This record gives sequence, C-alpha cells and structure tokens, in this order.
Amino acid sequence: MKEPSRKRQKLPVRRGPTTRSHSNVLGDLKPDFRPSSDEEDTGLLLDSKDDGYEPLAFVLLKGRKSRAMKRPARIWPEILGIIETQTKGSLFAANKSIYGVDVPRHMAYRAKTLAVEAVLGEHKKQYPRLRDYAQTIMDTNPGSRVIVTTVNPKPTTKIPHPRPRFHAMFFDANGAREGFLNGCKPFIGVDGCFIKLTTGAQILVATGRDGNNNIFPLAFGIVRQEDATNWCWFLHQLKICLGGEVGQFGSYIIMFDRQKGLLNAINQVFPNCHQRFCLRHMYGNFQNAGFRGEDLKKCMDNASYAYNQHKFIIVMNDLKNESDEAWKWLSGIPARYWAMHAFDTNCKTDLVVNNLSEVFNKYILDYRTKPIRTMVDGIK
Repeated sequence: MKEPSRKRQKLPVRRGPTTRSHSNVLGDLKPDFRPSSDEEDTGLLLDSKDDGYEPLAFVLLKGRKSRAMKRPARIWPEILGIIETQTKGSLFAANKSIYGVDVPRHMAYRAKTLAVEAVLGEHKKQYPRLRDYAQTIMDTNPGSRVIVTTVNPKPTTKIPHPRPRFHAMFFDANGAREGFLNGCKPFIGVDGCFIKLTTGAQILVATGRDGNNNIFPLAFGIVRQEDATNWCWFLHQLKICLGGEVGQFGSYIIMFDRQKGLLNAINQVFPNCHQRFCLRHMYGNFQNAGFRGEDLKKCMDNASYAYNQHKFIIVMNDLKNESDEAWKWLSGIPARYWAMHAFDTNCKTDLVVNNLSEVFNKYILDYRTKPIRTMVDGIK
C-alpha cells in the first residue's frame, strides 16, 4: 500500500534588493472622505462608480530624485596629494596599470579638480583674504611692499550692488629689495607670463643679476592682462621700491622683449634709464618681417656680439651683401639697444638676451597652476 504523497511545503521567499522597496511604506491609510448612503466603509465599490483612486504605497522625498539615502563623499587623504601632482594622462595610466580600470577623461578631470581643492583650497575663496595676507607679510617682514588693488564693477539689473573685484597685486620683499640695492648690478630684466587658471591673469616679473652673474628675483606682480596700463602700474610700484631711476651703482639698465606696450611704459616711468632689447625676440620679429635663413641669422648674431665698432661695421656690410632689405630693417633699430659695442659701460654685464626673466618664469612653472595665495607663497 502506497503512502499518501506529501505536499512540499513552500519556504518563505526572502525579498531581495530588487523586490524590496527602499521607501517608507505607509501604514493603514484612513480615507479622507465620508461614505455616502449607498456604500459602506468595509464594502466594495461598484465598477460603474469606481474612480480608480489608489493610495500611494510609498512617500516620495522632496528635492531628490533618488529614494536612496544620500551618503557623504569619501575622501582619501593618503592619495589626494598623489592625484594633485599628476596630470590627467598619468591618472589614465595609473588606473589602467594598478586597478585595470579605464577612467574617462571627464572623470579624471573632476577627480583632479576635487583633489586640488582639498589639498590647496578653493581658488575663489582665497581672493577675499588677499589684503589680510598682504598686511601679515608687511607686519612680519617690515620694509616689504605688498599692494592689493580692487575695482568696482558697474551695477546691473541682476547685481545692483556688486562687490569689489580683484584688479592687481604687487609683491616686493624687503630682503630682496635690500639685496638688490646693496649687492647687485644696476641691471633689471622685466617680462611677463600667464597663469594657468580660469581667471586668465598674468604675472609681471622684475629680476636682477648679482655679482656672480646669477639670477636675483626682485619683485613680481599679478594683473588681469599684460598691457601698457598694467605695465605702467607695475613699473611705478617698482620705482618706488628702488627709490628712483638711479641706484647706489649708477643708473639702471632695463632689458625687455621689445613689446610695444612695455616700451611705452618704460619710456613713461623710467625715461632716463638705458634700455636693451632681447636679441631672441628681435630675431623673431626679424623672421616675421620675412628675413629667414641661417646666413642672415649668423650675420645678426655676429653684429650683436661684436666687441668694437670696426667688427660691427664689417658684419653689417656682410649682411647688406646677403640682403639689402634685411640690412635696412636692422639698421632702423639704434645699435645702443641691441649691439654689445654700443652698450652703456656703467653696468658691467654683456647680456644681449633676457634669459634671467625666462629662467625665473620656468622656475615658477609649478606654482602658476595653484590658487592665488598658495601661488604667491610658493613664488616668494
């Protein structure tokens, strides 16, 4: 006799994350209406009178699309410094080699931006504290000159009362000023370079040359753009620090890259100082004028480095034989600006290129990507 078959007992199904609701389930909902005489609280509505209303089984949270609990962003202090110093390309390679993950370009850019803000601070939040920073520098290093200027934007309908905005900053430490006035040659090289930030500002630099012919940083400034007005402001602040156009060892000599705005500013602020044009920038203008070739470049270099007028005339005649138009173009620039034999003899330096300022711009390359107060701290 066969035993009666037993039915399998159904085990309770465990609701997983795909079947379980993450929302707050409402309890027993009481209707907010009063039933009429033809229906009861516990009865069913007729199909003809059913309006399709059903109470919500969950409550949507206001201001958020997702019902999941919002978690705070995780910060890994031990890797923030590594991410901050790497480029986006190196982040791709590191994630591929170490973790085997291909990181999209935009994700790597956002990760680097967050790491920079966590390590160095947010760029916009450092501008309102610049004057406090300047006052701290002058209190702790008496004799320094740190100037921060602002401008007042025009009011608009959207912003009827705008706040002052950053215009320019000048920084000259007392130690650098005293060292230049008492121990360096009366030679100043000025140049500008851009800052790798969203503001698009420019750094204006003034450097000197010490007794060992090494670079000696003198002063720097941060302005919105490199034009004649900002150069005049920077050179005027520099003139105040130096005490005039003549120092302990005689009149200053200023070398620059023959930029038109800078040339006008130097003629206006330092009219009695001797000037020199950078030979490398002059050769760039020489090429833009249509005079190219190794022979013409060799003649120009030999003319600039000639120690006496006799050799200078011989080289210029050779240039005339090569190209009469190139000779006319180069002869139009007075020799005292670019030829060594015609330089002022008070300053014992034979520089014909503005390498001092270019080296300083390369030296501060890593700091030019940082927020403004962090950048100034690194440069000084």
